[in-house]
Amino acid sequence: MIAEACDLLANVNVGVVGSWGAPRGRDRVGLRIFEQLLGAGAVVHAYSPYELGPGGAPAANGSWTDAVAIGADDRTEHFRSWLRAHPLQAVIFVELDDVSDPFVAVTRLEGVATLGALVWERVFPAQAESYRRLDAVLAPHSAFEAVLRSMAIPAIPFRWGWRPSLPKPPLTEDDQIELLHVAGERGGWARKGTEQVAEAFLRLADQSDLAFRITTVDPFPEELAERLRVAGVHVHEGCLPDARLQARLRGARVSVQPSLWEGIGLPILESLAEGTPVVTTDGPPMSEYIRNKAEGLLVPTRPEEHPELAVPLLQYEVDALVACIPPLTARDLLRHRERKALAGGATRVDPERACRDLASGIRDLVATGAGQP
Repeated sequence: MIAEACDLLANVNVGVVGSWGAPRGRDRVGLRIFEQLLGAGAVVHAYSPYELGPGGAPAANGSWTDAVAIGADDRTEHFRSWLRAHPLQAVIFVELDDVSDPFVAVTRLEGVATLGALVWERVFPAQAESYRRLDAVLAPHSAFEAVLRSMAIPAIPFRWGWRPSLPKPPLTEDDQIELLHVAGERGGWARKGTEQVAEAFLRLADQSDLAFRITTVDPFPEELAERLRVAGVHVHEGCLPDARLQARLRGARVSVQPSLWEGIGLPILESLAEGTPVVTTDGPPMSEYIRNKAEGLLVPTRPEEHPELAVPLLQYEVDALVACIPPLTARDLLRHRERKALAGGATRVDPERACRDLASGIRDLVATGAGQP
């Protein structure tokens, strides 16, 4: 949902380079960046050398260029032509990879400020040189901000501002309490604790007042999928458009997201936006969003010490996860937690403030002449 308009970036042309339309985290973060830029009055020009997902492209009030058909040999020159066709003051790269790396270099040569969106990289101190070539980095939480500043890399807060998309249905005494886990792509399962969640749901499956759902882009291994099916755990495999994912999170009563590590933890924030309490792990950034026994419950963890990591890698026992769920499902207490989740607690950022923080950072960066030779 676009924040209420402000004029901090009025008449400022901002390019956004990345992929959109898929249910994965970067695409959804890119959409939030779009919304906040538009809410701040910026003229947004989009460029995507990646295939659009089933959700399609977000709105752009400036221009939209889908360059996926451009061959690799011609891609950099095509991007250079796109840059020169628009009076851009800044370009935000949602992706930092082999495709976008030449684009960053071209943008700097053209004298345009460069920004990166730090979404999930936890080993980014080892990638410091990649971020030092940018004028600033959008950081989604305080742990990342601290590490960026320790490396003398300018950080612009990119916080999550939300309003509920629709009112949450009231919980009646006859309703089953649905527990939902959002798994995403298979490559992220270890990060999201997906197999631990599946095991926890299997252990709780005999409780008739509970219902269990896992939504995942990639399928489970055949043996585990069969165990979940027999136990009555509903597994949705395949891409869910943004609106359907919001509906799933709004319809659930408890969001179970016990990540082993996160860069931003989108399902946690999206759950709060729909007034759904969260069971997650006790460590940053998850514990920056969720207070124990307020917006949800925190699973006790053991952090692993790795000095090269921006946030610690967490470990926890499935038994500890299972133990956290029944205390959250008492109906009177659950209704209270739903109100707390929607309020968002101490870290709640309203859409206007999120929009202004991002816009102020970009405006100040442009005002300093960042990117200019």
